[in-house]
Amino acid sequence: MKKKIYILTGAAGHVGQNIINELLKEDCEIRGLVLPEDKTILPIHSNLKIYYGNILDMESLKPLFEADPNNEELYVIHAAGMVSIRSTYSKKMYRINVEGTKNILEMCKQYHVQKMVYISSVHAIQELPKNETIVETDTFDPKFIHGPYAKTKAMATSLVLQATKEGLNACVVHPSGILGPFDANTGHLNELVKMVASKKLHIGVKGAYDLVDVRDVASGTIAALKKGKVGECYILSGHKIQMIDFMNMICEMQGIKKIKRIVPTWILKMIAPFAELHYKVTKKTPLFTRYSFYTLNSNSNFSCKKAIEQFNYHRHTMEETLKDTLQWLSNIQLIQKSPIKIK
Repeated sequence: MKKKIYILTGAAGHVGQNIINELLKEDCEIRGLVLPEDKTILPIHSNLKIYYGNILDMESLKPLFEADPNNEELYVIHAAGMVSIRSTYSKKMYRINVEGTKNILEMCKQYHVQKMVYISSVHAIQELPKNETIVETDTFDPKFIHGPYAKTKAMATSLVLQATKEGLNACVVHPSGILGPFDANTGHLNELVKMVASKKLHIGVKGAYDLVDVRDVASGTIAALKKGKVGECYILSGHKIQMIDFMNMICEMQGIKKIKRIVPTWILKMIAPFAELHYKVTKKTPLFTRYSFYTLNSNSNFSCKKAIEQFNYHRHTMEETLKDTLQWLSNIQLIQKSPIKIK
């Protein structure tokens, strides 16, 4: 039996770190790709090897893919990407999300990998009217996708599916809004959790979104790698929740006063461009942008039925996810520990 080697791009990212945690439960070699300048501290384990490189530099990827074809099999999880809720186009984001994916696909072909999974986004899927349920599709046209980030994910997903028609064994997963523990760089949703828990945000916004536990995305991605069918896509969604209810769930768990004031949508639309400029100048993680306000009021009725049926996809409850996220933020001293015991 050949030795399995798992290659993980974006190993220092939120999803990447949780995938590493899952894979370390198995007896396998894990090769994590990290940018040379990244200072994220990853677990020290004999089964985990860190490779420094960039998905935009194919020469730097060669050591990551080198293997003995007679005794070793390569499996690739492409998690690297640039996530953004900004409303403006970014050439850097296009290069990373589209051209970077093209490079990984080329490496998979050259090194004859056994299978690849690409981590896309639910926003790469064309939105349906609000009363309809969004399910998987095999058509990804950026003309029908809203937002610069989502358009790049649609383009990259299309490249992966085209590669499967040319012989590559690959499938795609589409997570919804990701939050949860082990987020070294504090992404958008964890930043929101931190702001509310620290009593730095006293107003709510209208709208709802589907939020998924990062650990479910990690386990779902690995399950898709093992059991997902070639050329198929799988939505990895969680639970749809009104944002004011989400924020007040945080308040309740932290033992702080609930948020009662909700800013009218017309005011949010008016101040959003200035908020985006502020985030850009201060280089802080943006919370509210024109694109994020759009998504909160768009159709987020995503179905993960296919993933449940094909590889037993599991979801934490929202309470479990928030409890563990708050505990993790407290452990790394980004928020104060809750004075009340969370059941």
